[in-house]
Parts: sequence; structure tokens; C-alpha cells
Amino acid sequence: MDSLFLWELGTPKVYLIWLLVLAAQILVAEINRRWNWTIFAVWTVGGIALMPYAWIHGTPMVGWFPFGKYAIMILTATMTGTVLVYAKRNPVKAHKYAIWLGVALWIGLAVNIMEANIRDLTIWFNADSYYACGADWQCLKGVNDAHTIDMIADLPEARGVTAELHSQQWYQEVAANLSARHVGIDPETGFRTIGGYWNLLSAAAGLLNIITITGLGKIIVTSPGKRDVRGLIWVDMVWPWVIAYDLWNHAFLYNRWPTTRGTARSPCCSPARFPRSRGPRVSGSGSAASPWSSGSP
Repeated sequence: MDSLFLWELGTPKVYLIWLLVLAAQILVAEINRRWNWTIFAVWTVGGIALMPYAWIHGTPMVGWFPFGKYAIMILTATMTGTVLVYAKRNPVKAHKYAIWLGVALWIGLAVNIMEANIRDLTIWFNADSYYACGADWQCLKGVNDAHTIDMIADLPEARGVTAELHSQQWYQEVAANLSARHVGIDPETGFRTIGGYWNLLSAAAGLLNIITITGLGKIIVTSPGKRDVRGLIWVDMVWPWVIAYDLWNHAFLYNRWPTTRGTARSPCCSPARFPRSRGPRVSGSGSAASPWSSGSP
């Protein structure tokens, strides 16, 4: 690749889906903020109930990373919901133990970021083998044979291939396209990857995100006042950090999985995290990312 910017331009349909997903995530975040019981009904009860299915059926299809993200998002949504409800009912105790609530939420956020860092380093260490798999039609066939869903046919490099679907010639042409574009395939998960030094830069940026998280003692619930809806806010989480985190998250998604799927996932780290009041990233993040992590491979 000659550029670290646009690996490919999506069709209008892709960007329409992007906007629809963004709107849906904002709606979900607002519903969770207004009616807190929905957090536990949907993400705690529903999420835990679906975990066995996700592990048994999802992990063999797309590997551990999506399941790990799914589990962390359920935990984060449940944790923020618990803090929100507890602080509303016990404001004095919540203020007294604010630092410990902050530490708990910091751990959740740090684990979420570190998971992405591990994936970054994994892609960097295995870049050569991933590129080799992408250029080998037998490896591509093996990926599809090992999964219950087709991992190759929807790749950009499979577009325009006129050979009979899943024939040897079809796999060979797709492999030739992947090789020409210097795109790799993870043989275990079937993910389309592009490994390089940017993985190390992204992992370093993720580590800096963890180190620079601030204001652990200032995670509070907004005071009643004239507000109809009270939300959980992270008062001292500075805006530059939130913006830097979102930019890093976009870069992580797009440079790891540079497909239209990565573009569609981008709303998880977009304005869905900023509904109305100042500083609601901690609760908006869990509410916005949980539905997408639950519903996508």
C-alpha cells in the first residue's frame, strides 16, 4: 500500500448504512439513559443469555476477538448501569466512594483498549504469514472450509471475479488480487488484514490512551435541578482525550480491517458517545458499542 488513508472507497449504500447505524446507536444510548432498567434487561440479562451461543457458534466462525469485545461491552454496560442507579439512590455514598467507582470503570476501559493493542501486535507479528495466506488459494479455501459462513466471497478482492464461485480458479483469482493489493488473511479467523509498522504505532497510541485517563474521582451523576433525565458523567475527562481516543479507535478499526465492514463499525466511536450533557462518554460508550458488538461478527 502506498497510502495510510483510504484503502478503498465504499459505495453509497455503505455510507447510508453508516448513518443508519450511527442514528440507531444514539437512539439506544438515549433510551438507556432515560430508562435505566433497559440497560440490565437488554445488555445484562440478554447479553449473558446469549453468551453460550456466541461462544459455541461465533468463536469458531470469527475467532476470539469479537467474542472478547462482546463480553467486555456487556460488562461495561452493566457496570455503568449499576453505577448510575446506585449513585441516583445513594448520592452521599456514591460521592464518598467515587474514586473506587472510577477505578472500576478505568479497569473496564483499560482492558477494552488493551484488547485492541493485543490484536494490533498479533497482526504485526504475524503479518508475513497473513500475507502468505492471502496469496495462497489453498489457504483461502481452507479458511472457508473451516468456517460455517463464507469469509472470502464478500471481500473487495472477490469483486469482479468471474470464475465459478468457490472453484479452484475462483480462489486463485481472489488470491492473485489479494497478493497484488498486498492484503493478508488471518487463516484462523478469516479477517482481512494489512500488517505493518502502523500496528506498532496504534498499539503505542492505545497504551498512551490508558496512561492518560484522568479524573477517576469525578465520575458522578448529574444533579436533579431542572433536568428531566439524569446521566452518568465523567467530569474531568478532558475533551482532547476523548477526541484523541476516538481518532485512535477509527484508525485501529480501519487499518486493521480496511473494508467497508470497518467503515460501518466506525459509529461505535463517534458522536453516539456525546448525547446532550457534558462528559457522558463513559455511559454513552457502553450503550452505543454494545448493540454493534452484539450484532456483528
